Amino acid sequence: MNIVATPPVEKKRWGFWATLGFSVVIIAAYILAQGFAIGLVAGIQSLGGSGLDEEELVAAIENNGFYLSVGSIASAWAGALAIGAVILLRKGYSLTEYLAIKNLPFKTYAIWLLASLVFLVSWEGLNVALDQPGSDWMTDTYETAEYTPLIWITFVIAAPLIEELFFRGFLFEGLRDSWMGPIGAVLV
Repeated sequence: MNIVATPPVEKKRWGFWATLGFSVVIIAAYILAQGFAIGLVAGIQSLGGSGLDEEELVAAIENNGFYLSVGSIASAWAGALAIGAVILLRKGYSLTEYLAIKNLPFKTYAIWLLASLVFLVSWEGLNVALDQPGSDWMTDTYETAEYTPLIWITFVIAAPLIEELFFRGFLFEGLRDSWMGPIGAVLV
């Protein structure tokens, strides 16, 4: 009996143009979800009699931590779902495999967490030492958050997670596997 071994099929991520095209779709889903969520919340609040006309409402939304949080969390969900859907269209890949997500030892997480903490404390100490005022936008955003845990979820979990999934995961890996290679993907 003759058994012929078939060579393993090389998996390829979406190519250069497909990665860019799907990136536009993912960004559109992100923006639409953010606009819809903010519009929905603003509409509900205006029905409650906020007393603001349209221009005042738009101006109030720009620096409002509550609107920012709701919009960012909604868009993070929409972006993650769009990324997942695009990856599932590419047969043969799991989400973690396509995005090159790998488990790291706990020690590595701890070292990077400590390094980040040292950097943030040093940066803030430098700002205080140089008498640099905080950002007005950040202060306004935090003060208008209405529900503080929501803004923390936005800045600590939702925004960084979707940025990593999209830029380091989907876009970088797709461009890296294209004719651009790793150096071209890093430059982009």
